Amino acid sequence: QMGVKRTERLTGYGPNPAIPWYHRRIVYPVPFDSRSRQETDAAGFPPFFRGHNHSPALEVAANGDLLYASYTSYGEYEPGVSFIMARLRFGADQWDFPDGFLDFADVNVHAPMLWRDAGRLYFFFGTPRLAGAAPFNWMFSDDHGATWSPVQYPNFSGFAGPNTRQP
Repeated sequence: QMGVKRTERLTGYGPNPAIPWYHRRIVYPVPFDSRSRQETDAAGFPPFFRGHNHSPALEVAANGDLLYASYTSYGEYEPGVSFIMARLRFGADQWDFPDGFLDFADVNVHAPMLWRDAGRLYFFFGTPRLAGAAPFNWMFSDDHGATWSPVQYPNFSGFAGPNTRQP
């Protein structure tokens, strides 16, 4: 969240699309998926770095930064599932170190989705195992993901229909 450029850039800027180009940038500094719970904890990583990272979301902010979010857990349906996020700054060659983004105590948060509409970034997610929860929740950012709104909940005037409580 620190040092995010507030200027808008053309998000269409990039390599010539007529010339094949591929450049891989590693998001995680170590492969958490291949580490055991004991190895991850012993390495001193915060509890939101777990071995099962899944359902990634990716979006280009209006300032040209690339945002990545995924849920992280030891097991997909445990209550300790939380979200991590990382940023590849416009023009940078390496991702910022991933950090904890959102976690509800003992609630499985699931299915992150990033979406940009004009300059506003949206972060949608669900809570599939929380009884009585809304079908989805969201937050928004008007400063390229440097800060986020409180969690928003939909207000339906009637029955929302069958759903899995995740986008």
